[in-house]
This record gives sequence, structure tokens and C-alpha cells, in this order.
Amino acid sequence: VNLKEISTLCDVGTGAGFPGIVLKIAFPNLKVTLIDSLQKRVNYLNEVIKNLDLTNLEAIHARGEARIFQNINNFL
Repeated sequence: VNLKEISTLCDVGTGAGFPGIVLKIAFPNLKVTLIDSLQKRVNYLNEVIKNLDLTNLEAIHARGEARIFQNINNFL
């Protein structure tokens, strides 16, 4: 996959934000969604996003499979 040619990326089960945050920094053109099932991880990720002043990057608390099926058209 050539990440310079895509516009969105979803990191399901992101944990500490790897590789989603790293890819966002390396490819600022990407709109990245980080999904994790634990709220405390999402809180941490939101602090990282804020402290690094990253845009078009969001962290969502959800079960990955549920979020994808709810928004399947965004991931096709």
C-alpha cells in the first residue's frame, strides 16, 4: 500500500497508538482513526494527540469490529 495515495487509515486495537500515530506523523496527509476497547488507553491517546498538536487524528473508545461494521462505507 502506498500511503501517499490514500487519505484515511483506521488503526483497530491501537493500544498505545502504534503504528497509527507514527504513520500520521510520517504521512501528515492521512486522516487517522485510532480505535481501542479500553477507555483509559483512549484517554492516554487523546493526551498524546493534544500534546503533539496533531490534526485529523482521533481516538475512539469502541470495540473495533463493532465500529467498523457501523461505518463500513467509510472503510471501503
